[in-house]
Amino acid sequence: MKEIESIKMRNWINNLKEYGFTYLSISKYTGINERSIRDFHKNKDHNLNDKHHKKLHEWLLTTKSLIIATEQTQ
Repeated sequence: MKEIESIKMRNWINNLKEYGFTYLSISKYTGINERSIRDFHKNKDHNLNDKHHKKLHEWLLTTKSLIIATEQTQ
């Protein structure tokens, strides 16, 4: 469900911001407009179109896995 995924994605973005990621850096990695990411994160009523939702979701999953793997090897 896209709505449930959106809640998780906003939480993941919160976590990434603690690691120093910015909306601009996420935008560069995903190819999604910075403003779209910022609006999506800050406004719970704002949803991404299906293409961008899928792209951001996949990138967040991959990045989350990489961070977890990196932290476990330290």
